[in-house]
Amino acid sequence: MDEQLRRNIEVLKCESKALELAQEGRWVEALASYDEAIKLKPDLPGLWYLKGLALVSLGRYQEALTALEKVAIFAPDDTGLMAQVWYYRGFALKETRRYEEALAALEEAVELGPDNAEAWYFKGVVQGILCKYDDALATLNEAIRINPNFAEAWLLKGYALRHIGRLAESMAARDRAIELDPNVLKRWEERLKPMFGGTGIPSGLLW
Repeated sequence: MDEQLRRNIEVLKCESKALELAQEGRWVEALASYDEAIKLKPDLPGLWYLKGLALVSLGRYQEALTALEKVAIFAPDDTGLMAQVWYYRGFALKETRRYEEALAALEEAVELGPDNAEAWYFKGVVQGILCKYDDALATLNEAIRINPNFAEAWLLKGYALRHIGRLAESMAARDRAIELDPNVLKRWEERLKPMFGGTGIPSGLLW
């Protein structure tokens, strides 16, 4: 068998195995399979992208950023793929509290993939963290335009409205979020807890 063909078959086997493991949430094993495939085909951008996603899922954000940078090297003109790369770069940067860099990455993500409601939402999250509430409101409105049933976007819109003094609209947005998902407030509080350790969540971030 031709050596190149053999390598391609092995890459496909490793990738298929990794995808199955990822679907089962077995991210460490999936990551090992992606690494095997990359050893065989180091210039395949899709493998670096999938490795980056596995690393994000494991909370290994700096390694994820390194993997995602490889995609930009090998496939800079693949608009669809790069939109996702910038989205996950933005998410990883947000999780490491590099908020200005995260915002820049998410701006790239929505420019390349303007129909991605999640990217608009996370851009709004970062703008809120940076106290850019008017910008966050416009961003979250775009997320809701794309996905009117996006409960988290409605909830965060409520926070943005509250911070700029539009209290009646803020409560209406919060109520819409709860109508769409009765558990949205509980999830919000659970996400905030790790940010404040044992000191408690500031009351301004709770309803």
